[in-house]
Amino acid sequence: MSSKSQESRRKTVNNPPPLQEWQRRRIFGLGKKLYLDIDRLREIAAQYNGGLLHISKLNYETARAMINDLAGQVRQSGGGKWITTAQKRHIEELYADLEWNEFEFNTWLIRWHKFQSINSRGITLKKAQNIIEGLKAMVGRKYQRQNELIREARHSVPGYA
Repeated sequence: MSSKSQESRRKTVNNPPPLQEWQRRRIFGLGKKLYLDIDRLREIAAQYNGGLLHISKLNYETARAMINDLAGQVRQSGGGKWITTAQKRHIEELYADLEWNEFEFNTWLIRWHKFQSINSRGITLKKAQNIIEGLKAMVGRKYQRQNELIREARHSVPGYA
């Protein structure tokens, strides 16, 4: 091996290539999907960068590792855009509290939210949250009515007592 090739090999081993622009954009895009602000992204970058809080100071390899980890988190969270399985379970618990069956729930969902079922395509995180809030309000009203009936029953004394 010539001395020039050994020299260039040592440089690449000791000095990996710098962060690429596409990597920087990918990190910020994944951070956005995970709802991470710039400070939290810098903290994560510091874990890969020996404590430096600068994303721009990442090199190619550490940026690649960070991107892989963030992409894995996005995959686990369901892409960060569509309804999650946890939200689906919560919705099912709420309509069970209302003592609805699936047909009754789907009828309500079609009327108020224009979706055929909870598994319909196009239900975003925001729409899922609106569905949850609507169901929670109905459950709250149901329990409030039950408590009012119980209070009325306690205050009404039968005539024979």
